[in-house]
Amino acid sequence: MAAIKNLCTKSILLENGKLNFSGTVTEGIQKYLVNYNKQESDNLEAISERGGSGKVIFSSFHLENENGERLNTVLTGENVVFVFKLRILDTTVKNIDIGFSLHDSYDEMLTYLYSGFQDIYFESIDEKCEYLTVKYLINAFPFSSNRLTVQGRILVDGKEADWPKGNLGVINIQPGDFFGTGKTADINSPFLIKGTWE
Repeated sequence: MAAIKNLCTKSILLENGKLNFSGTVTEGIQKYLVNYNKQESDNLEAISERGGSGKVIFSSFHLENENGERLNTVLTGENVVFVFKLRILDTTVKNIDIGFSLHDSYDEMLTYLYSGFQDIYFESIDEKCEYLTVKYLINAFPFSSNRLTVQGRILVDGKEADWPKGNLGVINIQPGDFFGTGKTADINSPFLIKGTWE
Protein backbone atom coordinates (compact mmCIF):
# COMPACT_ATOMS: atom_id res chain seq x y z
CA MET A 1 0.00 0.00 0.00
CA ALA A 2 2.81 2.41 0.82
CA ALA A 3 4.44 1.73 -2.54
CA ILE A 4 1.17 2.37 -4.37
CA LYS A 5 0.66 5.57 -2.39
CA ASN A 6 4.13 6.88 -3.22
CA LEU A 7 4.54 5.66 -6.81
CA CYS A 8 1.09 6.19 -8.30
CA THR A 9 -0.95 9.30 -8.99
CA LYS A 10 -4.27 7.53 -9.70
CA SER A 11 -5.91 4.32 -8.56
CA ILE A 12 -8.69 1.98 -9.56
CA LEU A 13 -10.43 -0.62 -7.44
CA LEU A 14 -11.72 -3.76 -9.11
CA GLU A 15 -14.29 -6.08 -7.58
CA ASN A 16 -15.16 -9.37 -9.30
CA GLY A 17 -13.57 -8.06 -12.50
CA LYS A 18 -15.64 -4.87 -12.55
CA LEU A 19 -14.53 -1.30 -11.92
CA ASN A 20 -15.63 -0.32 -8.43
CA PHE A 21 -13.71 2.96 -8.05
CA SER A 22 -11.46 5.27 -10.05
CA GLY A 23 -9.78 8.29 -8.50
CA THR A 24 -6.95 9.45 -6.29
CA VAL A 25 -4.57 7.00 -4.66
CA THR A 26 -5.52 8.09 -1.15
CA GLU A 27 -9.24 7.59 -1.83
CA GLY A 28 -8.59 4.25 -3.53
CA ILE A 29 -6.58 2.91 -0.60
CA GLN A 30 -9.21 4.07 1.89
CA LYS A 31 -12.00 2.39 -0.10
CA TYR A 32 -9.94 -0.81 -0.30
CA LEU A 33 -9.29 -0.82 3.45
CA VAL A 34 -12.95 -0.16 4.22
CA ASN A 35 -14.20 -3.02 2.02
CA TYR A 36 -11.48 -5.68 2.24
CA ASN A 37 -11.61 -8.72 4.56
CA LYS A 38 -14.58 -7.78 6.71
CA GLN A 39 -14.10 -8.41 10.43
CA GLU A 40 -16.92 -6.99 12.50
CA SER A 41 -18.10 -8.05 15.93
CA ASP A 42 -21.69 -6.85 16.14
CA ASN A 43 -23.10 -9.40 18.56
CA LEU A 44 -20.91 -9.35 21.65
CA GLU A 45 -23.99 -9.42 23.87
CA ALA A 46 -24.50 -13.06 22.82
CA ILE A 47 -21.26 -14.18 24.50
CA SER A 48 -22.43 -16.38 27.36
CA GLU A 49 -19.11 -16.90 29.13
CA ARG A 50 -18.21 -13.62 30.81
CA GLY A 51 -17.30 -12.34 34.24
CA GLY A 52 -18.50 -9.30 36.18
CA SER A 53 -21.65 -7.78 37.61
CA GLY A 54 -23.24 -7.24 34.17
CA LYS A 55 -24.17 -3.62 34.94
CA VAL A 56 -22.43 -2.57 31.70
CA ILE A 57 -21.40 -5.00 28.95
CA PHE A 58 -19.75 -4.88 25.53
CA SER A 59 -22.36 -4.86 22.77
CA SER A 60 -20.19 -4.48 19.65
CA PHE A 61 -16.74 -3.51 18.44
CA HIS A 62 -15.37 -2.26 15.13
CA LEU A 63 -12.63 -0.07 13.64
CA GLU A 64 -13.07 3.21 11.80
CA ASN A 65 -10.93 5.73 9.99
CA GLU A 66 -11.05 9.39 11.01
CA ASN A 67 -13.95 9.98 8.57
CA GLY A 68 -16.14 7.52 10.49
CA GLU A 69 -15.99 4.81 7.80
CA ARG A 70 -15.66 1.24 9.05
CA LEU A 71 -12.26 -0.32 8.47
CA ASN A 72 -11.62 -4.01 8.01
CA THR A 73 -7.88 -3.70 7.44
CA VAL A 74 -5.46 -1.24 9.02
CA LEU A 75 -2.25 0.13 7.50
CA THR A 76 0.75 0.37 9.81
CA GLY A 77 1.29 4.06 10.53
CA GLU A 78 -2.25 5.18 9.71
CA ASN A 79 -4.64 6.65 12.28
CA VAL A 80 -7.30 4.20 13.47
CA VAL A 81 -10.32 4.58 15.74
CA PHE A 82 -11.46 1.76 18.05
CA VAL A 83 -15.24 1.91 18.50
CA PHE A 84 -16.78 0.19 21.51
CA LYS A 85 -20.55 0.07 21.86
CA LEU A 86 -21.63 -0.64 25.44
CA ARG A 87 -25.00 -1.81 26.70
CA ILE A 88 -25.89 -0.14 29.98
CA LEU A 89 -28.10 -2.41 32.07
CA ASP A 90 -27.92 -0.21 35.18
CA THR A 91 -28.39 3.43 34.16
CA THR A 92 -27.32 4.70 37.59
CA VAL A 93 -23.69 3.62 37.07
CA LYS A 94 -20.91 6.18 36.92
CA ASN A 95 -17.13 5.84 36.57
CA ILE A 96 -17.19 3.35 33.68
CA ASP A 97 -13.57 2.42 32.95
CA ILE A 98 -13.09 0.73 29.57
CA GLY A 99 -10.08 -1.48 29.03
CA PHE A 100 -8.78 -3.32 25.99
CA SER A 101 -5.73 -5.40 25.14
CA LEU A 102 -4.08 -6.42 21.87
CA HIS A 103 -2.83 -9.99 21.41
CA ASP A 104 -0.67 -11.67 18.77
CA SER A 105 -1.44 -14.94 16.96
CA TYR A 106 -0.10 -16.92 19.96
CA ASP A 107 -2.50 -15.02 22.27
CA GLU A 108 0.45 -13.22 23.88
CA MET A 109 -0.60 -9.80 25.12
CA LEU A 110 1.33 -7.02 23.37
CA THR A 111 -0.21 -4.05 25.17
CA TYR A 112 -3.26 -2.98 27.14
CA LEU A 113 -4.95 0.26 28.11
CA TYR A 114 -7.77 1.41 30.37
CA SER A 115 -9.45 4.79 29.99
CA GLY A 116 -8.80 5.21 33.73
CA PHE A 117 -5.04 5.31 33.07
CA GLN A 118 -5.76 8.77 31.62
CA ASP A 119 -8.34 9.63 34.30
CA ILE A 120 -11.16 9.30 31.77
CA TYR A 121 -14.40 7.67 32.90
CA PHE A 122 -17.81 7.42 31.26
CA GLU A 123 -21.41 7.31 32.44
CA SER A 124 -24.89 6.93 31.00
CA ILE A 125 -26.31 10.11 29.51
CA ASP A 126 -29.69 9.78 31.27
CA GLU A 127 -32.06 7.19 32.70
CA LYS A 128 -33.18 6.18 29.20
CA CYS A 129 -29.62 5.63 27.95
CA GLU A 130 -29.47 1.95 27.01
CA TYR A 131 -26.38 2.09 24.78
CA LEU A 132 -23.22 4.19 24.90
CA THR A 133 -20.61 4.42 22.13
CA VAL A 134 -17.03 5.15 23.13
CA LYS A 135 -14.23 5.82 20.62
CA TYR A 136 -10.47 5.71 21.08
CA LEU A 137 -8.14 7.20 18.42
CA ILE A 138 -4.69 5.68 17.94
CA ASN A 139 -2.41 7.95 15.94
CA ALA A 140 0.15 6.28 13.65
CA PHE A 141 -0.89 2.68 14.45
CA PRO A 142 2.46 1.16 15.51
CA PHE A 143 1.88 -2.55 14.92
CA SER A 144 3.50 -4.26 11.96
CA SER A 145 1.88 -6.47 9.37
CA ASN A 146 0.05 -9.20 11.22
CA ARG A 147 -3.32 -10.18 12.62
CA LEU A 148 -4.14 -9.07 16.14
CA THR A 149 -7.06 -9.91 18.39
CA VAL A 150 -8.74 -7.41 20.70
CA GLN A 151 -9.95 -8.40 24.15
CA GLY A 152 -11.81 -6.16 26.57
CA ARG A 153 -12.83 -5.59 30.17
CA ILE A 154 -15.10 -3.00 31.81
CA LEU A 155 -14.82 -1.75 35.37
CA VAL A 156 -17.44 0.30 37.22
CA ASP A 157 -16.17 2.11 40.32
CA GLY A 158 -13.11 -0.13 40.19
CA LYS A 159 -15.12 -3.37 40.19
CA GLU A 160 -15.44 -5.73 37.26
CA ALA A 161 -18.65 -5.20 35.28
CA ASP A 162 -17.83 -7.20 32.14
CA TRP A 163 -15.02 -9.48 31.03
CA PRO A 164 -16.01 -11.55 27.99
CA LYS A 165 -14.00 -14.76 27.76
CA GLY A 166 -13.00 -14.35 24.14
CA ASN A 167 -12.16 -11.74 21.57
CA LEU A 168 -14.04 -8.52 20.92
CA GLY A 169 -12.67 -8.49 17.39
CA VAL A 170 -9.80 -9.04 14.99
CA ILE A 171 -7.48 -6.47 13.40
CA ASN A 172 -6.00 -7.31 10.01
CA ILE A 173 -2.86 -5.24 9.43
CA GLN A 174 -1.13 -4.47 6.13
CA PRO A 175 2.34 -2.91 5.92
CA GLY A 176 2.31 0.86 5.57
CA ASP A 177 4.70 3.78 5.28
CA PHE A 178 5.15 4.14 9.05
CA PHE A 179 8.28 6.32 8.81
CA GLY A 180 7.05 8.52 5.94
CA THR A 181 9.93 7.49 3.65
CA GLY A 182 7.89 6.24 0.70
CA LYS A 183 8.72 2.62 1.61
CA THR A 184 6.84 0.04 3.59
CA ALA A 185 8.22 -0.59 7.05
CA ASP A 186 9.30 -4.21 6.46
CA ILE A 187 10.69 -4.87 9.93
CA ASN A 188 10.51 -8.13 11.85
CA SER A 189 9.06 -6.66 15.03
CA PRO A 190 5.57 -6.80 16.54
CA PHE A 191 5.42 -3.01 16.85
CA LEU A 192 7.35 -0.02 15.55
CA ILE A 193 8.71 3.08 17.27
CA LYS A 194 9.25 6.51 15.82
CA GLY A 195 11.35 9.20 17.47
CA THR A 196 13.95 11.84 16.63
CA TRP A 197 17.63 11.21 15.82
CA GLU A 198 20.28 13.82 16.70
